[in-house]
Amino acid sequence: MKLLPLILPLVISIPFLIGCQPAVKNQKKVIEEKENEMLSIAKEVASQFNYYDEISFSTPNYLQGKNEINGQCSDYALSFVNKWNIKYPNEALLVIQQQGLEEFPDGIYEVVEKDTQELPFLQNRKTSMLYKWNNKLGIGHPVLGGYTIRLIQKANAVSHFNLENWDKNGPHVWVKIGNLSIDPTYADFGTLPIIGTDKFLFQ
Repeated sequence: MKLLPLILPLVISIPFLIGCQPAVKNQKKVIEEKENEMLSIAKEVASQFNYYDEISFSTPNYLQGKNEINGQCSDYALSFVNKWNIKYPNEALLVIQQQGLEEFPDGIYEVVEKDTQELPFLQNRKTSMLYKWNNKLGIGHPVLGGYTIRLIQKANAVSHFNLENWDKNGPHVWVKIGNLSIDPTYADFGTLPIIGTDKFLFQ
């Protein structure tokens, strides 16, 4: 009878330990499915754009789609955010870095809404631009129109997808969802990772 108190807790704990294992497996499956969804949307976005800037002539698009329009990293990132947030509201955020504009400090931004005001400065553009118009900050594209954005937190990316000294790599815009970063522009290059992690210095 003296052994009973020692055996009983052990017997009670066994179902608990067994019950934990499926929960861990299910969590991994959910994460894997969500990352696959991220990849799918990134590739869908890349197929909508013809990457266009100073390197576009030497770096052909990896993904080709019908009726592509010219785009830069901010267009890819903005389109990804809009598509992702339809299903997962407010999850996807923009990371804007090294723009050299006082109105757009390095940081993490929320896409607020479609900008319904007239944006005449977009008419002669080939790709997107950051703008401040009537006290609104936004990203505008000659075909897609403008979207207002809001700075959530100032942050400097010191590494992007394990590439250190990112502050010396020039301007770039990508997406942040939780602890992961998604760079849909990279889907059009074919050889670069699309999902990774970053290190930030928050201010």
